Amino acid sequence: MFGLARQAANDDSTILQQSLISTQFQAAAGQPTRDEWLRQFSSSRGTPTAAELERVWVEIQREMTASGQVARYKTRVVQPGVRTSMRT
Repeated sequence: MFGLARQAANDDSTILQQSLISTQFQAAAGQPTRDEWLRQFSSSRGTPTAAELERVWVEIQREMTASGQVARYKTRVVQPGVRTSMRT
């Protein structure tokens, strides 16, 4: 079971890294982003805790749920050759 959780975390980390939804769910200060955390989890060798297994499930579920929704939020947008600006 732990191997499957690590495999799912690794697969999902790639999806989250490329997902626009990740810009909506910013990490708290000093905390890894969702995709970074999943990569760290997938490469760990210790026995995962119940909280870690739950977070894998939560992040996968959050991505699936948010991908079916329309959301409006403010975030920093950077475009090549253009100054950074805040967009809604």
